[in-house]
Amino acid sequence: MKGRGFPWSRLLLVLLVFAAGFLIHDVQTHGSLQASASAHVLRSSGILPAWQHAWHKAAHFWLESYRWLERTLPACCSRAAALLQPTLQPLWAKAAELTLHISKQCSVYLSWAGERLPWLLEWL
Repeated sequence: MKGRGFPWSRLLLVLLVFAAGFLIHDVQTHGSLQASASAHVLRSSGILPAWQHAWHKAAHFWLESYRWLERTLPACCSRAAALLQPTLQPLWAKAAELTLHISKQCSVYLSWAGERLPWLLEWL
C-alpha cells in the first residue's frame, strides 16, 4: 500500500468542527457567551481579555482604513478617470458603432424570421 502520511489537515478540521460544536452547545446551555463555561475558562487563562484587546485594535484599524479610503478614493478615481478618458472615449465610440451594426444585422434576421415564422407554424 502506498502511504501518503497521516492526514493532519483532516484531523485538524474534525477537531475544529468538534470545538465549534462544543462552544455552540455551551453557549446555548448557559444562555450567553459571558455566562458559559468556555468563557470562564478563557477568562481565567487570560486568553479572553487578550482576544478582546486584539479585536478592539483590529476594529480600530479597519475603521481608520475605511476613513482613509473615504478621503483618498474620490481623488484617486478622478485622477484615473482623467488619465483614462482620452483612451476610453474612442473605444466607447467604437463599441457604440459595433452595437448599432449588430442591432441592424439582428433586425434584418428578425424581420426575415417574422416573415417566415407564420408559414413555419402552419406547416407544423
